[in-house]
Amino acid sequence: MLAFIGPLILIMIALSIWLYDTLEKWQMEQTKTSLAQTASNVQEIIYKTEELSDSLYINRAVRDTIAHSFKSPQEVYDRYIELDFLDDFLHSNTEIFAFRYYTENQTIYDNSYFVKSTPSIKTTAWYKNAQADAGKIRWQMLMDEVTRKRMFALTRGMFSKPDGKFLGVLVIYLDTNRITRLLIGHENETFISVNGRIEFSSMPLPDSRRPGIIQTAMSTKTMCTLPTQWNGEKTVAIMDGLYNSQHTFMLITQIVPKKEMLRTTMIGILICMLILLTGSVISLLTILLFSRHFQKRVNAINGEIARVGANNFELGPRPHGTDEFVEIYDALASASASIKKLIDEVYQHKIEQEQLLSRQNDIRFKMLASQINPH
Repeated sequence: MLAFIGPLILIMIALSIWLYDTLEKWQMEQTKTSLAQTASNVQEIIYKTEELSDSLYINRAVRDTIAHSFKSPQEVYDRYIELDFLDDFLHSNTEIFAFRYYTENQTIYDNSYFVKSTPSIKTTAWYKNAQADAGKIRWQMLMDEVTRKRMFALTRGMFSKPDGKFLGVLVIYLDTNRITRLLIGHENETFISVNGRIEFSSMPLPDSRRPGIIQTAMSTKTMCTLPTQWNGEKTVAIMDGLYNSQHTFMLITQIVPKKEMLRTTMIGILICMLILLTGSVISLLTILLFSRHFQKRVNAINGEIARVGANNFELGPRPHGTDEFVEIYDALASASASIKKLIDEVYQHKIEQEQLLSRQNDIRFKMLASQINPH
């Protein structure tokens, strides 16, 4: 029994170590794959928005509207009717919350797409930066002047082609809920930071819980893992760069508690150990049952051999099956029958000899009797 259990224990220990390492790596790879998929979805939203900005930026009807000096409200209204295709742009891009043209044209009237640049807007950093960027795209967190919501937005300065006159700024706001829903799908806490500040999270994060690790990964362009502390627990931070430009760096981070990794790994190990233990118990029971069956057949053959050795050539019933023990029994039965036949032949021959000797003695007796004189 010890010869069976000893190696089994060693195998279980070695297998546990191997399983722990393998399952931990597998879980980490699964988490990275899931995070990479989310990062890809966010990047797709960003790239589609940039493509949309190209269409909105070069649209001639929009440029003519921004550059035109209107004489009356009716003229503005008629021009807005001609720009009803802007609704199609918005509705066909569900990841967009809104887009607005902040224009220097003071003869225009505000609506959901066109907003006059007030002195307070003109003094904001994002407006000045868009003018200085000369038509280049810049991503940043902005407060929408209409809804007063803070959103991730694309800004792009617009200029007239003939003289390069500054016309205003195109701003495209992303739907915050759309991005947040991508993060909520993860089991662990996941958030997106913009320039070192968490802006999107799978759950509300007060400033006291904003990890400093996102500040140390500002130069990260590929996915990496770093050990860190989170809520006083040992965790692993998985980070991947989403967007990197001269002015904007986006990072997606997922915090994986080590105890969760250990719990998942231990569950896998326990399941594997249970399967191994169950298989071992079944194997042991099978071996014991086979050994018992084997011993019974050995004892049966030994009994038959002992019976023949005691000159009892009447064997017991033939065992069932077609294994070697049946072959031994058949050979023993054949040998026993041969020995019995030989003994019978010898015994019969001896009887015949005795009968012959008896007849010879009778003849001698009669001959002697005939030679005796009756007188």
